[in-house]
Amino acid sequence: MRLTFVTSNKGKLHEATTALSPLGIEVVGSDLKPVEIQADTLEEIARAKCEVLVGRLPAPFIVDDGGLFVHHLKGFPGVFSAHALQTIGVPGILKLMEGVEERRAHFAAVVGYHDGAQTRLFPGRCEGRLLHAPRSQGHGFGFDPIFVPEGFDQTFAELPAEVKNRVSHRGQALAGLVAHLRGR
Repeated sequence: MRLTFVTSNKGKLHEATTALSPLGIEVVGSDLKPVEIQADTLEEIARAKCEVLVGRLPAPFIVDDGGLFVHHLKGFPGVFSAHALQTIGVPGILKLMEGVEERRAHFAAVVGYHDGAQTRLFPGRCEGRLLHAPRSQGHGFGFDPIFVPEGFDQTFAELPAEVKNRVSHRGQALAGLVAHLRGR
């Protein structure tokens, strides 16, 4: 089976390929830009992305939406993470957290899968904390250099890809999709 992942992010495409290739699924990328609605939840956004692509892209396909939810900032940037990354970036988030000791945060993602008949949503979540300064080994993207997942001492950007893919929010969402495709 061939499945299209609507993303221009090479890191996300690699994560999906790693998760789905053991099922014999060929994952191809598409940089179509579905209109992204402003909504309160990742689920609403992922579902809307799928709906706008129906008829424009052959099924099956997947989309995703995700974000960093900083507890001290009442969930900001959350559903606005892509915009926050483009405007204030990692330095801006760190500036907002200056002097704050409570650094809990989580990443969340929702993968939307459209099989030609219906759309299904697969959520994932990864708890962790924010650092005071970025650390990276040249891996990862977005807010990865400042996020340390629970149970680890390394940031997402420092973890080996296979470890990050297993514990990340997107990795968990993709695991839900894999279980669905296996018929579990």
